[in-house]
Amino acid sequence: MLWVRLSPEATPAAPALADAVPAGWHFCRTLTVNTPADTVRAALAQRGLIAEAASGAWRGQLDGVAAAALVLDAQPRLAFVHLWTDAAPGSLAMQALHTAARSLRADIEALG
Repeated sequence: MLWVRLSPEATPAAPALADAVPAGWHFCRTLTVNTPADTVRAALAQRGLIAEAASGAWRGQLDGVAAAALVLDAQPRLAFVHLWTDAAPGSLAMQALHTAARSLRADIEALG
């Protein structure tokens, strides 16, 4: 993952990624949302994902598919959400997660 610090308000270093994404999981997609990272975190919590204190990753199910979300605040009103899953690339579960991600983006932007 690339860490970019575009704003003085952003964290000066990347969060620790040890154990953030389980071995063998696959990258799904990155959401770019025009909202503060705290709004993203609130939307993830509303969806039932739980923040892991050690890694900073949010884990749980998005529309029945296991997912890990890494949230990066780039600017005060710009955040990135990197989604990972145990679903195989091209599988129905991966396709379902892509659909869930579009819905998640709409929920995040509605909160923001």
